[in-house]
Amino acid sequence: VPGSRVHEQTPCWDVVYAANSSGARDAERARHSGEFRVVILGDAFLEGRGVQPQERVSDRLEGDTGYEHLCFAGGAGGLEASYRVYRELAGQFDHDALIVGVTPAYDLRPAAADALQPGWRRELRRFTWTWNAFEALSGLAPARPPAPGADALGRELSLFYDFAEPSADALQGVLTRLRQASGQRLFAVV
Repeated sequence: VPGSRVHEQTPCWDVVYAANSSGARDAERARHSGEFRVVILGDAFLEGRGVQPQERVSDRLEGDTGYEHLCFAGGAGGLEASYRVYRELAGQFDHDALIVGVTPAYDLRPAAADALQPGWRRELRRFTWTWNAFEALSGLAPARPPAPGADALGRELSLFYDFAEPSADALQGVLTRLRQASGQRLFAVV
């Protein structure tokens, strides 16, 4: 929400997120500029969830290069949401380059992956040691939890190549639309 301030305190961080008049977690920016500027899109990693503003990628790039890096990254909705943000908001700001952040674990994951488990079970697994111990002892889950990016049997997966074809097609589709919408601007996917 434009001009909002939200305080998030977790065991890992204590951060206040402040939105500018456009609703972006960024410094106030003019729509028009004759200077070289970069728009950044992506998920919570590029938005800087859990970090102070000066530690965000956009702020660090701006400090290192001297060029404004307009951060329009957001924590929800995936690349499809980034495309809508670019089309309806970020694209209205003068800029010469576009950086799009892709997180394979999220952007190549089938949309229904989280729907495979009942919500109550997923939440118990995330937040309670007792439930994880119960599942391990009853044989419902491996005694040792699978590594991040592993299947239920503990086999490591890489979402750089272990993904469903429809996920790759959707990713390619939204990146193609972003590339077309950005026109002749420099375009980078990270």
